[in-house]
Amino acid sequence: MKNLLIMTTALVAMSTMAYADDTVSPIKLTGSVGMEVTQKADNDFGAKTTLKLGIATDGPAFGSIALKSVDEGTLAIDGWSLGMVTDMATFSIGDQGDIFPGAGLEVVGDNTLADPADNDSIKVIAGEVAMSFGFTDIKDDVTDLSNVQLGYTMSQAGININPVVDFNTSTNDVTYGLDTDYTMGHAALGGVFTFKDDVAYEVSAGMNDVTGFMNGDENNLIQNIGLGWKKTDENGMTMFAEAGYNVDTKATTPALGLSFNF
Repeated sequence: MKNLLIMTTALVAMSTMAYADDTVSPIKLTGSVGMEVTQKADNDFGAKTTLKLGIATDGPAFGSIALKSVDEGTLAIDGWSLGMVTDMATFSIGDQGDIFPGAGLEVVGDNTLADPADNDSIKVIAGEVAMSFGFTDIKDDVTDLSNVQLGYTMSQAGININPVVDFNTSTNDVTYGLDTDYTMGHAALGGVFTFKDDVAYEVSAGMNDVTGFMNGDENNLIQNIGLGWKKTDENGMTMFAEAGYNVDTKATTPALGLSFNF
């Protein structure tokens, strides 16, 4: 496994440099300014402001940098990637997220699902198959893996199905995930299921700009429900309003948000 990881890393780096000499890719600049208002532990409503800037290129060789500032703090790197596209597969390395499924609205939801480690990684995507090799600490040892993920994407009768398995190399724990969705006109149905120590789920249904969800696990079938509205206009302005409700604690989690994307 270590030799495979070393070869893959070298292949990504060398091929990216080779393509960079022969190919000029257009640079895309993106950004957003946003504000979220949520209820805090003391029941006051606080606003969190977020500034995001992104630089990316497309082509046989590609790279991206994402910068983020929260509450007018220091602008820091929030993600990065570099990679290449070949006839066989797309290879990339960086702080680029994993391939394990998640759920939730903008703020509420995604309370019960298993969530494996998400570190710097190498991704390989070949057709419907995707793999992710997560590093324990890329600064310390590029041959030390924290987890390996394998996923497959398929469609049956208009339903998109994405099973994923995660193997933790330290604990030997195996976590399974399944993401499904179906869209018909303005209506959409979705479901995410995970299994590690127990089976957990979150299902959602949406119509136009409104989406509702419900989640739980095998020990507590219905734990949270919620409803949200989200709309993006032609000028890049996104607005959302949503609330989650915990059936056990009777606590409500409201959230409002506004952002401008450019």
